Amino acid sequence: MQISGAGSGYSGPPRLVDVRPETLSVNGISVSEDGMITALKGLIDTADDIVIIRPRHLLRFRTARPMETSSYMSTQMG
Repeated sequence: MQISGAGSGYSGPPRLVDVRPETLSVNGISVSEDGMITALKGLIDTADDIVIIRPRHLLRFRTARPMETSSYMSTQMG
């Protein structure tokens, strides 16, 4: 895979770190902070290797009823 603006393409195993409010995972496997470092050391050959860090916040949305939405919009629009 060629990365735009980079001198060379991606090589090596996947290195994806998911960060949630209470947990971490490397390539989909839950790890502790120390476990993350250990797991990444086994996947990284050089300081130039790419690690993708992805925030994974669990957001909960409440669906607004049409009346609530229109009331809100009328207060916001003046």
